[in-house]
Amino acid sequence: MTLYTAEEIVRHLADLGCPSVSHYGIRGFCDYIPDDERKHAPEFYAELERLELAVTDRAPYKHIARLFQLIGTS
Repeated sequence: MTLYTAEEIVRHLADLGCPSVSHYGIRGFCDYIPDDERKHAPEFYAELERLELAVTDRAPYKHIARLFQLIGTS
């Protein structure tokens, strides 16, 4: 399996004619919290979700997220 960074994929997309790409981080904090039981508490989860959504497109958080999403337009 070959792993690519978001930046590498953005360059490939630009080469293919897709110059405008938005980069979002997914699971930027959730995976770093070892207490899975706490994540199931509705109040804690709601706060965690708000935090994740607040930083999904902001550096450096989008770069440390477990996953990423790229959305491109040509």
